[in-house]
Amino acid sequence: MLHTVSMNYAEETVLARSIQRLATRYEESWNARDPDGIASLHTEDSIFQLHVAGGQEVIGRDAIRATFAAFVSQFPDVRFAGERLRVGNRHWVFQSKMTAGAIDEIDCIDVIEVRDGLVARKDTYLDAPVCTKETTAEAFIVAFAEGWRAPGDADRFADHFEPWLHPDVRLIQYSTPTISGHNAFREQFARPLFSLIPDLHGTITRWAAFEDDIFIELRLEGSLGRRRVTLHSCDRITLRDGKVIERVAHCDPAPLMAAVKRTPRVWPKVLRAQLRTAKTAS
Repeated sequence: MLHTVSMNYAEETVLARSIQRLATRYEESWNARDPDGIASLHTEDSIFQLHVAGGQEVIGRDAIRATFAAFVSQFPDVRFAGERLRVGNRHWVFQSKMTAGAIDEIDCIDVIEVRDGLVARKDTYLDAPVCTKETTAEAFIVAFAEGWRAPGDADRFADHFEPWLHPDVRLIQYSTPTISGHNAFREQFARPLFSLIPDLHGTITRWAAFEDDIFIELRLEGSLGRRRVTLHSCDRITLRDGKVIERVAHCDPAPLMAAVKRTPRVWPKVLRAQLRTAKTAS
């Protein structure tokens, strides 16, 4: 019996030391502001959640990397000064002070679960005073910018944005039918859009927030066949409990219509996109 207890204790000690080394590497990757390095220390099915108003679970290594990359892009000088580290057999708890640009020191606690030598889940808690509407708006802007930066395809685009959408979200664009709900967002908005312009991507030019509304000016670019298209949109995003409940887009379709008119080879694709939208809406 004594031998068994001794072996268990020895194994637990080795495991705790391994986790402490992982924690050190993780902190170093964050302070190096290296999203690839951070993500490499997460499992493929890892989960991250920032516990602030509107914070949603981010699932999967790729999604976590994109989230952290957007955060580092927004706060390129972010740093976490460690104050206390507590290591268990399958987790560690890290208490730190976060600084970023003009942001004063913010108390931060990370609770991190470990599986097979990698981070399986990370829960981050910030001091309550930073959990404001302004913080939620900034978090959404970071996610919005990252989602439009290089979507890749309709499913990746929808997967990125759906955690930010209220189940009853309404997408309104004048002269087109209103779209409601997650499935309609994917099938009636994302799929037709990316089937028509597969390389579509966007850049935020300006944004502002007031109460629960966020106003975003967006420059969209892509290829319709071999013809380059540039569109400009102004979106009004309304948040409810940190999620998008309504999006109203003011987008001039004239450049797109002109490109379609001058590119006959894409007419069948345009028709299929319209039919897809009509079919999924019925």
